[in-house]
Amino acid sequence: MVPSIWFIAYPPLYDSLVAFIICFVSFRSSLNYNSRRRNLRQQSNPTTRRSVINGRRKTNVDIILEDIFAKKEFLTFAEKSFCPETILAYNDIQEYKSLDTDEKRKAKAAFIYEQYLNQKSAPLLLNLPNYKDFNAAIEKAISFELHNKISPDTPTSPISPVSSTPIVLDKNADCILSPEDNVICKSLFDKLERQVKIEMLDTYVRFKRTLQYKKITETIPELLEEDLIESSIDPVSVNIE
Repeated sequence: MVPSIWFIAYPPLYDSLVAFIICFVSFRSSLNYNSRRRNLRQQSNPTTRRSVINGRRKTNVDIILEDIFAKKEFLTFAEKSFCPETILAYNDIQEYKSLDTDEKRKAKAAFIYEQYLNQKSAPLLLNLPNYKDFNAAIEKAISFELHNKISPDTPTSPISPVSSTPIVLDKNADCILSPEDNVICKSLFDKLERQVKIEMLDTYVRFKRTLQYKKITETIPELLEEDLIESSIDPVSVNIE
């Protein structure tokens, strides 16, 4: 009896074969989709794999923050948990470092200060253990803008990039700006960035228990390796000199 006659004689056998083929094709499609997503992530952002950053191995937090899709899920979870400020601050710091002029960096630095560090009015105040040191360092770097914004009537001296004379911003100022201080360097928030990552750890530990995190590990298997978290993040000290 030819195979076609078998299908006619035994309809259940035909139905089972069709169902098997459909399941097999669906399974292969799912594998191919995950493979394409994994390849796309690696091509678009090859540095998100487990590697070294600033002399230490990347933590799981590092990997999540450097992956567009994973960071989006992490931020969504943090927003639902009413603690998005650390991730948002990290995003703003990355934007700050990407800016190409002192003028743009100075404006962004002032925004970061007012948004996350100003103890009196920051809408997304970061809960930093050593916030006074961070604030002093950043206020010193952007003090001209801050003094103008906070005390517009306070007499100030214009900042000239070619002047060799130190600049006292007002008679009550605790710091003096040299011409070099007027240049906002890209590394201004590097130590704050490290501290922000440390502050994320509590949110990350809770995020690990979610279904979203499990789905992320399917495309970023490195997250299933040894869970490098705080052990690879050194305590942050802030120098304000």
